Amino acid sequence: MRALLLLIAAALTGCATYSYSFQPIDRALEARQFEEALKQFEQRFYPGGTDTVLYHLNHGMLLRLAGRYLESNEALERAKMSIERVEAVSISEQVTSVMIGDATRSYEGEIFEQVLLHVYKALNYLALDQPFDARVEALQVDIRLRELVSRRKETVFTEEAFARYLSGIIFESLGEWSDAMISYRKALDSFRIYQSKYGTPIPRSLQLALVRLSDHLGIEDERRAYSDEFSISHWTTVVERMEQGELVAMLDSGMVAIKREQGSQAFDPQSGRMIRISLPYYRTRPNRVTAARLVIDAQQTPLDLVEDIDTMAIKSLQSHLASITARQVARAVVKYRAAKEAERRDPALGLVMNVAGVVTEQADTRSWSTLPSRIFLGRISLSPGPHHVVLEMLDAFGSVVHVQDYGTVTILQRQTEYLSGRWTAD
Repeated sequence: MRALLLLIAAALTGCATYSYSFQPIDRALEARQFEEALKQFEQRFYPGGTDTVLYHLNHGMLLRLAGRYLESNEALERAKMSIERVEAVSISEQVTSVMIGDATRSYEGEIFEQVLLHVYKALNYLALDQPFDARVEALQVDIRLRELVSRRKETVFTEEAFARYLSGIIFESLGEWSDAMISYRKALDSFRIYQSKYGTPIPRSLQLALVRLSDHLGIEDERRAYSDEFSISHWTTVVERMEQGELVAMLDSGMVAIKREQGSQAFDPQSGRMIRISLPYYRTRPNRVTAARLVIDAQQTPLDLVEDIDTMAIKSLQSHLASITARQVARAVVKYRAAKEAERRDPALGLVMNVAGVVTEQADTRSWSTLPSRIFLGRISLSPGPHHVVLEMLDAFGSVVHVQDYGTVTILQRQTEYLSGRWTAD
């Protein structure tokens, strides 16, 4: 009983949910004040306790937005190491979460968040012009997904499409054609699921990559199948591309849906106690940018939607709701029995336990909230030399919302140039 009271007291010291405590950082991000967002975060949060993984994930993204790519990767690596420690979580912590609330558990990240950790580490390395280090992260994506599948056999993985596609791009840029082809095939499998479940089209640039590499590797049957399926009769061959360079542009659009809690409480006349049920849900945030295009030397190239993180987050939570609800029922039983035992000894203490049971029943609203809502990607082969590059962000009506002018970008033969943009305003 004494241990339970101590746990309740600890929970009562942090009544505000995580997502609400993040509001000052959100406001700075919405104003595109990335350094201010980083400053606010470092003043309000610290690594330690059950939120260690979450701290490093958000810290890593904020450092990336501030252009501090090396420090960002150091933070993301700490997040990875923390995840590995949390996965060996003690039984006592799991018992505590049943008695008090899900937010008392150490946060380990959703599956899609753990995969995106490697994606953003790879993108940071590419920004630092370290493609071989990015290649290591591409390999880590495959290793991580294998680990997750073996540990959670009941989970159906559909959220690695962009990670697989980016891996293929990295391998192809390094001339590793077979590895690139394997990654592109796996990306296609995932994008097919996206298309059937969410209506997300298979990226045109991936379709062309599959035709191009199957042709280069001499896999004629596969090349014909892709050509027929995607209606591709002409493409730039690998040999022709080797006389050119490539520009890969990515846009992180908006801010990912944020977790909130919804709940109610009522007085149960039979037991004489108050009951509270509190479940998390995702609230999407406004985002005017629904498409993007590159304008290179006055020629336009549309970007493909390669990841809808909002949809992944919402679907992931929906798959967990049954177990979250079951834990809430279990907690209600534990708290009811504890309150009844306390009431038997001291009616006043029983009342305190009853009220504490209501107050501590909060939904776990933790998430990697600095992620974007959607990710767009464009690829284009260019002749070696200088090119004027502009990224235009468009709304649902095709009107330009914002322009990011990269100025003159020099393309080198047989080299890939990577550009990244981020739009966080509504």
